Amino acid sequence: MTRPAEDPGTAFTPRLVRRDPKTLTRLTTNARYMRHEEYQRLVANVRRDGCLTSVPLIYAGAGEHAEGRELILSGNHRCNAAVDAGLTEVDAMLIDEQLTPDQLVAIQLSHNAIAGEDDPATLKQLY
Repeated sequence: MTRPAEDPGTAFTPRLVRRDPKTLTRLTTNARYMRHEEYQRLVANVRRDGCLTSVPLIYAGAGEHAEGRELILSGNHRCNAAVDAGLTEVDAMLIDEQLTPDQLVAIQLSHNAIAGEDDPATLKQLY
């Protein structure tokens, strides 16, 4: 069921789907970047694992993303790495409720803003 969203903080209910990462629409403006060396490690990890171990968040709403075009809100680098690693299908979380452009940007920024730091003592223990 599609329901209109009231504001950028409105909850949505994504569902798990499988998609060809080549067919997903990349963000035209992505504030998140990844250095070449990091990206190459990501590709190597995806190739080794044979799958994405963290699912992208995609949107299938109206407007420019209608008619089967699904926009990657979070996971652009993962989807690119999946393509470069030779994957033809990936799991993704799909939002198909109608969201406003402001809500889409808010979701993108909130996912990109979530970052943690490694605890050096814990890393030493794990290594």
